[in-house]
Amino acid sequence: MTRETELRFNNTWTAYLIDFLARLAPQFSCVSEPQYRQIDVPYFDRTGHDWSEWAMEAAIEVENRDRIWVEEISKLLLLNAGLKVLIAYENDPTTPRETHFPAIYRSRKYNNTAGWLFIFGPRILPATHDFSAYKFDGARIVDITDGLKTLL
Repeated sequence: MTRETELRFNNTWTAYLIDFLARLAPQFSCVSEPQYRQIDVPYFDRTGHDWSEWAMEAAIEVENRDRIWVEEISKLLLLNAGLKVLIAYENDPTTPRETHFPAIYRSRKYNNTAGWLFIFGPRILPATHDFSAYKFDGARIVDITDGLKTLL
């Protein structure tokens, strides 16, 4: 796959995933508000009539550039949301993310108790590794994939 084809595929896939996640919001009794596009897909509960009363239930960032996901994590750290989700694609599944994120998290002066979900998938096709999912418990990254395979 040429670099141009790869970029076009990555951008198309990211746009598809963001649209899919935005349309999925009602399944969680939430709505995704496009005016918050600094966040790829925000889910709000809309319990009040005024947007100032809404709570951000989830903030989802999708990153298709290898190793740039650290920038997306920094953006998520700034938000007050019940769940912060990063979906990223990597060429190399051995990236030391297990040490990167806890260090970044601890470097912040203020942290909330939001849940964190990380999903890492293969960036190149044909895939050389499987998708993996992790949660952050406030101290360490925990693999929740449990050996399940996700490649088609």
